[in-house]
Amino acid sequence: MRDEETTRVHQFDISQPITVALQMALVDLLKSWDITPTAVTSHSSGGIAAAYAVGTLSFEEAMGVVYFRGKLALKHQMISPS
Repeated sequence: MRDEETTRVHQFDISQPITVALQMALVDLLKSWDITPTAVTSHSSGGIAAAYAVGTLSFEEAMGVVYFRGKLALKHQMISPS
């Protein structure tokens, strides 16, 4: 485990794919128990997992979208840090 100074987990290009992958894993776990959503709602990168949950995006497509979303968010943060 890395210390606070060297961890990259808070960077968008790392945190967003991890978060969406966990959300999609939960979707798959629930589906394995025959629990499927009748409706979904989302915020921010959760929309990618929501699209996966209803079958609009495949796992590979969703991970591609969140990968590039994270890269763009990191680039924007580097250009205009808050």
